Amino acid sequence: MSNQLPCLFFLLLITILLLLFGGYYTYKYKKINILASCYHMGGKCLELENCEDHQSKLLTTCVNKRKVCCVKETEDKHLEYSEEYGEVP
Repeated sequence: MSNQLPCLFFLLLITILLLLFGGYYTYKYKKINILASCYHMGGKCLELENCEDHQSKLLTTCVNKRKVCCVKETEDKHLEYSEEYGEVP
């Protein structure tokens, strides 16, 4: 058991360093993901083949359901929202 202590200490040290390294880069490069609400744009979440109206160019909450946002009107007024948060449709 006494000859295994240096190996265990080394593995513990490597594990702590890897966790600190990963935590640093996770904290430094936070991903900002703003999902627009399809419902508030007057649309519905549908499958791509069932989307008869215009497909939304914004990243919407329909992505969580693996569907696309179908809106009845053009999205000119919603483009200001996307430019405000740095999203490019």
